[in-house]
Amino acid sequence: MTTPARRNSDLRRTNEIDVLDHLRRQGPLTRAQLSERTTLSAQALADILHGLEKSGLVTSAEAEPAPGSPRRRGRPELQYTHNADRLSVVAVYVGLRYCEISACDASGRPLTSNVQITPGWDPDAVLTSVIDTVRGFADRGVVDLDRMIMAVVVHAHVDAATERLTTEDMGWNDVDLSGPLHAALGCSVLIREASRAAAMAEYIDGEHRGCNRLAVLNMGPIVSATLITGGIIDDGFAGLGGTISQCWVPTPDGARRVDDVYGHEAIRRSYEAKTGTAVRWARDVSELAAGGDEAAIEVHREIADGIAYTVTWLIAITSPERFVVTGAVGDFNDGADTIAAIEARLDPRFAGRGRVTRSVLGRQAWLRGGIHAALDAELRTQALSP
Repeated sequence: MTTPARRNSDLRRTNEIDVLDHLRRQGPLTRAQLSERTTLSAQALADILHGLEKSGLVTSAEAEPAPGSPRRRGRPELQYTHNADRLSVVAVYVGLRYCEISACDASGRPLTSNVQITPGWDPDAVLTSVIDTVRGFADRGVVDLDRMIMAVVVHAHVDAATERLTTEDMGWNDVDLSGPLHAALGCSVLIREASRAAAMAEYIDGEHRGCNRLAVLNMGPIVSATLITGGIIDDGFAGLGGTISQCWVPTPDGARRVDDVYGHEAIRRSYEAKTGTAVRWARDVSELAAGGDEAAIEVHREIADGIAYTVTWLIAITSPERFVVTGAVGDFNDGADTIAAIEARLDPRFAGRGRVTRSVLGRQAWLRGGIHAALDAELRTQALSP
């Protein structure tokens, strides 16, 4: 049975997390500004901020008056800042063509340039390359391994209970990355599926940041959709919400999976079928299209036209304020063909007013999403309240 004391402790912890979220994403902020954003009373905010300062999660300094405004009398107004120096976060994107590694402070600001590596698809090679790169960060003083958290973002199914990975594209079945990384580096390691990571980055850093109801379609090795409402990802039962890649769609050759018709491999195979020329990646087809290759342009337009039907169903069912398209469909022509195809097939009540847009973050959304996921998880596991 939940006691009143437990309920009060849980409520205080929720409020602490809310304050820290605002300071990390929007700070520095004064107590008055925090009161407007959180609806907490002045006394509740004072108590929470005092505790957060004492724990080292927050720092404060006298707020500078706005240019031209007179200095306030009495006690100076304080401005509170999330303590970005207390830890660092390393995000690792594991893709088919390359891996990319980013190191940031506790506010998500880069500490050094991103590093790209190409270890291939062998899990042990990926682990070795990532560990060596992160240790290189530590040797240069970029990160402190004793005060570091990590997120790994992969185009794969992530088991909700074990965080083990399965992906047909790389031949992985029940692969564990978090255990070996934790053993080698000593930090907590979070594993996230790439589409969900990208969607959170769009919500926090993208063009429609803060939108209450945002849907994101990711056209990578896996075609998937993610719905975020009030800053919370709808993972669905067993983490399978938005997994549209395995859904079946009718084609002239019979019913096939969405991945097989519109996904990364479908783009590559379609170009090869039209031209007899082998290409390795969907990105190669995009680059050929950008160079004026008519077959590559036709492939992109066919994919855009087909995926538009799937998107109209998604928009009708989820009814988001904004719908963002990211991944392979944006690599050519800034995704204009895809956006136009979607808008042409939408119920007019859902169309217009910039509801459907291409991602402005592009491929960096995967890494940015990993950074935010790690910081959010770390924030929610800290023992802030007694």
